[in-house]
Amino acid sequence: MEIYRKDTITSNDIQVIESKLLGKIRQTIDGGVVAFYTKPGLPLCYLGGNMLALLGYRSYEEFTERTQKQIADIFLPSDYRLFKATLRNHSEEKDAFSLEHRLVKQDGNIIWVKSYIESFFDKDGQIVVVLVCILIQDKKVYEEQSVELALYKEGSKGGTFRALLDQDFTILSANDLFYKICGYTRQEFDIELENKAKKFICPEDFATIMRKIDKAILCNKAELTWEMRIIKRSGEICWIFVSGHLLEGKGYFLLEGFAMDCTERKQAEIAIRLSEERYRIALDRTNTYVWDYDFIQRCIIQTKRSMEINGLPEVIENVPQSLLEIDYVHPDSVEAFLDLYKRLHEGESYVNAIYRTKDSNGEYWWEKVSYTVIFDEEGNPLRAIGVSEDVSIREESENRYRRELAYRDVITPNLYVSYRVNLSKGSVKPYKINIKKNNEIVFVHTYEQLIGAEIRRIPDRVEQEKCYAILSHHELIRAFKEGKEAVFAEYHRKDSQNYVVWVRVSAKLTTEPNTGDCIAFIYIHNIDEYKRAELEQKNLIQRYENEIRMSYDAVFEIDYKRETVHSLAFESGSIKKIQIGDGSFAVAKKTWFDHCRPGAARDECVRISNEETLTEIFKSGCHEISYTLERLDNKTNEYLWYTYWLRKVEWEEHGEKIAMLYMKNVDLERRRQEEHNKVLNVALESAERANKAKSEFLSRMSHDIRTPMNAIMGMASIAKECLHSPEKVAECLNKIDLSAKYLLSLLNDVLDVSKIESGKMVIHKKEFSLKKFLDDLHNLCKDKATEKNIDFKIDIAPEINHKLEGDVLHLNQILINLLSNAFQYTNIGGKVELEIRQLERTTISTILQFTVRDDGIGIKPEFMEKIFLPFEQDTERTDPKRMGTGLGLSIVHSLVNLMDGVITVDSKVGLGSNFTVKIPFGLAKRRYLMSLEEEDDMLPIIKRKYFFNNERILLVEDNDINQEIIEVFLEEVNLNTEIAVNGKEAVDKFAGSPIGYYSLILMDIRMPIMDGREATKFIRKMDRADACLIPIVALSADAFSEDVRYSERIGMNDYIVKPVNKDFLFSVLDKYLVK
Repeated sequence: MEIYRKDTITSNDIQVIESKLLGKIRQTIDGGVVAFYTKPGLPLCYLGGNMLALLGYRSYEEFTERTQKQIADIFLPSDYRLFKATLRNHSEEKDAFSLEHRLVKQDGNIIWVKSYIESFFDKDGQIVVVLVCILIQDKKVYEEQSVELALYKEGSKGGTFRALLDQDFTILSANDLFYKICGYTRQEFDIELENKAKKFICPEDFATIMRKIDKAILCNKAELTWEMRIIKRSGEICWIFVSGHLLEGKGYFLLEGFAMDCTERKQAEIAIRLSEERYRIALDRTNTYVWDYDFIQRCIIQTKRSMEINGLPEVIENVPQSLLEIDYVHPDSVEAFLDLYKRLHEGESYVNAIYRTKDSNGEYWWEKVSYTVIFDEEGNPLRAIGVSEDVSIREESENRYRRELAYRDVITPNLYVSYRVNLSKGSVKPYKINIKKNNEIVFVHTYEQLIGAEIRRIPDRVEQEKCYAILSHHELIRAFKEGKEAVFAEYHRKDSQNYVVWVRVSAKLTTEPNTGDCIAFIYIHNIDEYKRAELEQKNLIQRYENEIRMSYDAVFEIDYKRETVHSLAFESGSIKKIQIGDGSFAVAKKTWFDHCRPGAARDECVRISNEETLTEIFKSGCHEISYTLERLDNKTNEYLWYTYWLRKVEWEEHGEKIAMLYMKNVDLERRRQEEHNKVLNVALESAERANKAKSEFLSRMSHDIRTPMNAIMGMASIAKECLHSPEKVAECLNKIDLSAKYLLSLLNDVLDVSKIESGKMVIHKKEFSLKKFLDDLHNLCKDKATEKNIDFKIDIAPEINHKLEGDVLHLNQILINLLSNAFQYTNIGGKVELEIRQLERTTISTILQFTVRDDGIGIKPEFMEKIFLPFEQDTERTDPKRMGTGLGLSIVHSLVNLMDGVITVDSKVGLGSNFTVKIPFGLAKRRYLMSLEEEDDMLPIIKRKYFFNNERILLVEDNDINQEIIEVFLEEVNLNTEIAVNGKEAVDKFAGSPIGYYSLILMDIRMPIMDGREATKFIRKMDRADACLIPIVALSADAFSEDVRYSERIGMNDYIVKPVNKDFLFSVLDKYLVK
């Protein structure tokens, strides 16, 4: 390929250029040469030197196949925009210039290069840009996993860092330059920001960065780069460039990378964008757009705005012929269009033409197109800059002027006269006169004289002022400048015979094509007949339209003076009067009231509707009366509610007595209101019952809480006085334990109701053995049966599959509740039975029926309807000693519904009760089920012996009594205990201990100074081997599932709810302590 600038040069000149540019570099360094055309995508012209090796391609074919010979593809997108802007800024310079930017290698990695850039023209007149790219950074892929990454740019280094990718982007370590770039000292960053990068990154940028990191982790991408804004300690906002490498640990990710200040470059980019945006906005606010025309290729290269306006592609080839083929040019404008391009190619340096073309919506518009030709140094045309201006308004104005000239020659029957007025000069010329009304003509020289003569014909002063305000010379000029095409005025004026008639003046505004003067064609028409008909219709409609539009069932006009009544109706946009019967108001009035329900309301309506009473009412200033009556409906023969409004129209003002009567059926609204009132009353009664039930519940709760509390305090007092008697102390302690468990059961019931009402109760299905479940259930209940000598048995059908899948915990809660009630309300020596039957079975599921049957005292029928409501109790069912909270059966009912089951009850007073529960279960998929003893969360903990190997436990608890209880529990199973009274002390103890010193941490949640959750976060973030491995178990009285889930999210391994069950505590410790 031959490339030349001023003189023709050989095909080896690119290599010479390469040597010349490389000579500017004083040190030997890797580099390569590439040349391209300045067209969209930067088409490849030449590829030389070591460019293939620099970009990691094995062959020229691989490069062209990957890039499709588009050099833009090897640039990083953000740098490509900067490169184009820089290239435009240096387009007029003759000497080479340089730019540092990034390129994308074949494997996707990014390299930094310094490019020396020079441009030439080839023999076809196309601009060729030559880049000599010098590698200035050898970007490593963190092979040594170094904390510091080097960034060399003209001898300077970037700040390096290592960060934990948590919610705060915590900086674990960094060099001094990093802190300097961020505007902090190392100590200030540690104390003021707590090493949390989130605190100095702009919030909008931080959210974007975290999404980018999450996406990189999801896509298994190790390399990351971004630019972001930071807020320095001084308050200054700066831009920094960040590049890093992701490292995955056990359950966490780290980012090692470097950061450098790129504020100056970003400000330059922003300035360029603002400049381009200002230029774009300037064009958008005008009716102008531009494009390039290539003489050699005969093609148009469009700008974004030109594409938006004409809807054509960016490059339009074979111009002008291709535009004619797609009917882009209006047929009337083809000659002017072709002549423009003919003159352009004949060598004229500036050409223009006006013609019609299609816009992006397919609509024709007028545009003025101008071309300015750019020549090379030898005088040959290279390209032409096209500029289009929207002249549709001007062209339409000229067309309008021509139309008015044609219209003025036509005489319409009601035209008095027309004038042509030059508003710019103020001159007037009468143009067309109706011969029959030629005495209407006024011969004047100025428009002010014309409008003055016309106003003198107007008898009414107000209409004179109105007319002048519309048709004055000043107002017409203003209307023309605002783009109005016509101005109209209607008024009364005297004709040539001195009759007052309605006229319409039309002032059609346009431009005189040759002089540009503002021209008004004035037409004066007689519209008297039209206006009189219009006013008559308007007077009729104005009287009634507001009332009739209210969509009444019926509207009547009552003329008390003439004693007539008419019904009014809309038909085809007009109002019609319809006579009722013989038209007599007295007859109609009697018929109306005869159909109303007799009573005081009807009698009052009869009284006020007579003429004398209405006169008194209307004279008092009242213009309307209304009343509501029940009226017999002829179709249904039922009384329906109607509302009537009687409104004054004219009453003695002009000797008339006219009123309008409006009737509307309000029966549905009335009945709805009555129903609504009933619903409100029912709701009120229900709310009052609920409040009463809750009050009774609180009263019972107070009683139920105070009773065991009295037992606990009393037994504790007795035990203190009987310390000499171990047997008595043991008896007191046993009663204290029973009372405490009862208190806990009360709290659990209230918590369950809260979970159910808030929708937080969740069903957890798992596989279990029904046989083992029933065996343990029997063991739990047999002591209660033995206490009252009750015959208790469980009867299970032999065909039932014992390997099931379902929520065994809630099933246990349901049956324990029902069996506890059965034992409570069955007398000594009675019977209680649990019967299980199979109702349906498929290959994957079964429906079981559980029936709890007793021969106890039974339930009264009136209480059966509200037996499953919360807080409800049959206070007469038994003595107060048997009363509970009234929540048990409500909880059972809700749990059964959550498990897609059904519960029913059948009971007779004195004979006993049957509670039947039907619940669907899945069949277990595992071939073998683990023994019940191995299931760790199905039924209450089964007692077993625990003994550990002298491990050390860090107990974090602020309550002295709780410390003592847990410490005694742990000593019992051979565990050593160290105590911290708050989270801060726990963090310090763990940080100061050797690795592996503590085997497990028991962490209370709510503590002063630092709570357990914050302490857990600090421990998990520590830079030591056991920080992420040591088990942390929560000890808390917060028993809601959301508390448990949140604790798991922040790094706690398990959760124990207070009061602590000793056996459950040991079972949890057994999971985490190495045997």
